[in-house]
Amino acid sequence: MDVADIAGRLTTEDRAALTSDWDAFCDCDWHLMSCDIKGFAERLEQLGYVTFDAVDDDDLDDAFASERGIVPGGTIWRLTPLGLAVRAHIQGNSHD
Repeated sequence: MDVADIAGRLTTEDRAALTSDWDAFCDCDWHLMSCDIKGFAERLEQLGYVTFDAVDDDDLDDAFASERGIVPGGTIWRLTPLGLAVRAHIQGNSHD
């Protein structure tokens, strides 16, 4: 199954989770999310779209890293290659 097939099978909720909700989650703007934050990242992890990964130097270069709790030696939720591809497809075909 290719990325277009996967994206085409997503529910409206999953499309939002990989776009606007993911953006709000990463910015700690949880009040802007269209779903409950409880279990949000874990659900995306079960779908193969995100993984819990070690913080790297690029993460620390973000001006707001420390405000969002991103610190050396810590961990961060990160989109997987599949998550990135599906998200890019959704965003590039938002008229679907």
